[in-house]
Amino acid sequence: MQKRSNRSTSQRSEPSRGGNSRKPSRPANGRNSQRGPSMEVRGPKSSGSFTPDQKKNSDVKEIQKRFPRLVAGHHAVVEAIKKVSSGDAVLWLSRTWESSKDLRELEKEANSKKIQIEIKPDEALKAAYPGNQGACLFVKTGPKWELSNVGDEKYQTLLILDGVEDPHNLGAILRTSWLLGVSAVVIPQDRAVGLTPTVHKVACGGAEYVPVVTVPNLAQFNEEAKKIGFWVFGLSHKAEKEIHQVKFPERMIWVLGAEDSGMRVTTERVCDELVKLPQLEKSASFNVSNAAAMALFETARQKSSS
Repeated sequence: MQKRSNRSTSQRSEPSRGGNSRKPSRPANGRNSQRGPSMEVRGPKSSGSFTPDQKKNSDVKEIQKRFPRLVAGHHAVVEAIKKVSSGDAVLWLSRTWESSKDLRELEKEANSKKIQIEIKPDEALKAAYPGNQGACLFVKTGPKWELSNVGDEKYQTLLILDGVEDPHNLGAILRTSWLLGVSAVVIPQDRAVGLTPTVHKVACGGAEYVPVVTVPNLAQFNEEAKKIGFWVFGLSHKAEKEIHQVKFPERMIWVLGAEDSGMRVTTERVCDELVKLPQLEKSASFNVSNAAAMALFETARQKSSS
């Protein structure tokens, strides 16, 4: 394995409405003599009660106090139900669930796991997540992972996302990570999308198998990982070697930067080596989820042939 380098890199720039209190007078023909600001504008009644929409939003907030993780999308909910225990989740189903084969299967699976089921109007499900497909699963927690618990497992691949903010990208990366054996995806506390319902939906169940770990400092995390045998590879167009020219170690970390600006310089400095993907057009770059898929595929290919 090549010797770790201590090189440094130069930094890259990185309501009520007003109105007349009296009704306007009308001429004998029943029409207003003039139009415009004289018309009375009625605002919402200040009775202190919820409007229907406010009540639905309140219901969502209330259940998320106990079950903060919202999983949406049929495939994502199916995989989440497989992983949760009774008492750790609540399933909301549309009132029309019996007319859908997919929703009937969800109801059957949830009942087999003794998961609480609540039948809700479509408006309530829409308030939780507009693209709900007739079901929303509220879950207490997700899969956990800690660097200190790596143990003696020989092969370990981690993925660090330095500033990925698009939920569709994170969802696609989690799906690929699940299929290609990633132990955990690590994200920073700032400049990063978390486990939103859209992430769950795009991941199609990947979020139930690949923990998403939030850390306060990526550079510090990398240094701690190196102490237990991890090598850190940053995916960057500035690299000299292409991915197929590098022999990857048993324990490794891939670092990918943000969609627009790439890795922060503090993260790049702790990489043992920068690697690039082959491409014919040099003036553009791969989407981060596609880049992650190619990097993880090559990693898995090498490990399977070793």
